[in-house]
Amino acid sequence: MYSLRRSAIRNYYSEKFSENAGDAKGTWQIINDAWIGERKNYKTDEIFVNGKRVVEPKHIVDEFCEYFSKIRTSIRSDIAQSSDLSVNEGFIDEIW
Repeated sequence: MYSLRRSAIRNYYSEKFSENAGDAKGTWQIINDAWIGERKNYKTDEIFVNGKRVVEPKHIVDEFCEYFSKIRTSIRSDIAQSSDLSVNEGFIDEIW
C-alpha cells in the first residue's frame, strides 16, 4: 500500500512539473506546496530554555529573537571564515 501511495504521489508531481515546464513561478509553487504541504498555524504557549519553562508571550518572543540572532551570528562567522568564499560584509548586513 505504501509503495502504491508513493508511486501516485510521484506521478502527480511529475505531471504537475510537466504542465509547468518553462514556468518558473508555477514550478516554485509546486515545490513550495510539496515542501510545506498544508499550512498550519501553530500557537506556542510555552517553551523551555535551559531547562526553564517560559510562558509569558513577550518572553517567548524574546527567546526566539535571541535564538535566531545567535544563528545569524554563527552563520555570518562561518561564511566570513570560509576559504572558498570572499564575502562582502555590507552584503551580509543587507541580507540579515
